[in-house]
Amino acid sequence: MKRFLVGLVALLALGLGIGDEGTAAPKGTLTIGIPTDINTLDPQMGPEVNSLNVAFSAMEPLLRLDAQGNIKPRLAESWEVVDNTTYIFKLRKNVKFHNGEPFTGKAVEYSWKRSQEKQRANKEPFAGVARIEHIDDYTIKIVTEKPDPIFLKKMANVSAAIFPPKATADGGDEAASLKPIGTGPYILSSWVKGEHITFKANPNYYLPDVPKVETLVWRAIPEAAARVAALQTGQVDIALRIPPNQVPALEKDPNFRISSATSTRTYYIAFNNMTTGKGTPIMDARVRQAINHGTDLQAIIRSVFSGQAQRVNSLIGNVQFGNDPTLPPMAYDVAKAKQLLAEAGVPNGFKVGMACPSGAYANDKEACQAIAGSLAKIGIEIDLQIMESNRFWDLEAKKQLPPLFFDGVGDRYQDPASQLRGVAHPASNWTAFEKKEFTELMDQAASTVNQEQRKRLYAKLAREMQADPPFLFLWQVKNFEGVRKRVQGYVTRPTEEMSHVTFDVSVE
Repeated sequence: MKRFLVGLVALLALGLGIGDEGTAAPKGTLTIGIPTDINTLDPQMGPEVNSLNVAFSAMEPLLRLDAQGNIKPRLAESWEVVDNTTYIFKLRKNVKFHNGEPFTGKAVEYSWKRSQEKQRANKEPFAGVARIEHIDDYTIKIVTEKPDPIFLKKMANVSAAIFPPKATADGGDEAASLKPIGTGPYILSSWVKGEHITFKANPNYYLPDVPKVETLVWRAIPEAAARVAALQTGQVDIALRIPPNQVPALEKDPNFRISSATSTRTYYIAFNNMTTGKGTPIMDARVRQAINHGTDLQAIIRSVFSGQAQRVNSLIGNVQFGNDPTLPPMAYDVAKAKQLLAEAGVPNGFKVGMACPSGAYANDKEACQAIAGSLAKIGIEIDLQIMESNRFWDLEAKKQLPPLFFDGVGDRYQDPASQLRGVAHPASNWTAFEKKEFTELMDQAASTVNQEQRKRLYAKLAREMQADPPFLFLWQVKNFEGVRKRVQGYVTRPTEEMSHVTFDVSVE
């Protein structure tokens, strides 16, 4: 009788999908439709949000952020803040990389040093580290060069992922890009470029009940209409960046729900005063002010985004720490714009090139066309160059885009420090506009622990950027994502970060 009962319990466990240790086995397939193809799975090289989210499937940093932005354990099971520049991390024991290499403090040090090599595009999370000391194999002390108010949040960024030292050194950058080896919940199964990236659940993952899904598929579907169609026909379970005008129809369908959040991503038109903009009228601050005053952004938000976006007063967005709500956005004023152009010596306007990625963001091409049309009313003729997104970002990193270009900068911490550094600081590959006074304010705010003082510094920076604009400040949009009802536990995050897919999401 006893043997019969043991056998019955075993059969019931199998039927319920319960593993040997009493945890639920992952089940089913989750397919996510993303708006851009990716060109690398190395999170130290891929700056684009979709590349980073896909890399999160396999790669892990020391910490993670929950839906409310709270810092949680990951590869580090605990940490201690010793002082403003010193942190002690207790690392998880008995964790192995997908290839069997052991995870220790040496892997953390290796990953930090690798991230700072010249060719790396994503240096920022580890950039401020001065040294790593090994107390023992599973206890490390990280010392930063100066105080960093968001250092712990940076340790939750996938660009601070930990690599296996031997396999990464042996395989080189190509292997790290094409076949990433991490400690994460998923292991890369296949990658058909331009189509899909498929991961299988890691059977040796160190946390119980993670992941909940057996097969995770990321499908590149650049056209928004095609993503919606894929959702409606069941080809994908989650479709990212749904155009606002498609939302009402999906909301009426009982098979779907709409998940949304105002994104921390801040959109802008960059003025390039470092390379291609030299010798053009945009070198004059009055021209850049005129472009800000001469673009009817509220009309564009109504027509292109169905009103589902908010104007911003600077690159520090409305849903971020440090935003100054007392500073209004630069007003739409055609007369003032024309006066500024006349004062700058171009009363009849001028012609200038502007680049725009296609399909990278919701309604990006339409937004660029509308901006060009608005600027034509003040005499500025835009030579609009719409291009494939990966080509666009390659030229952006090389500073070879035209004097004006459209882009959006994401923020994974709801704090502008890394966002500003990413596109407005000369240390970044992506910066097109440099001014010493801006750099000094950014550096000061990024190394000040006192939060009230930081707010004052960011408020000052916003006002100075309106006086001498490095950008045409655009908007923050409400991101809409279509989700099939079979998907449980998925929510849209303001930061667009999707690491929770590997922890919280299941399928029926």
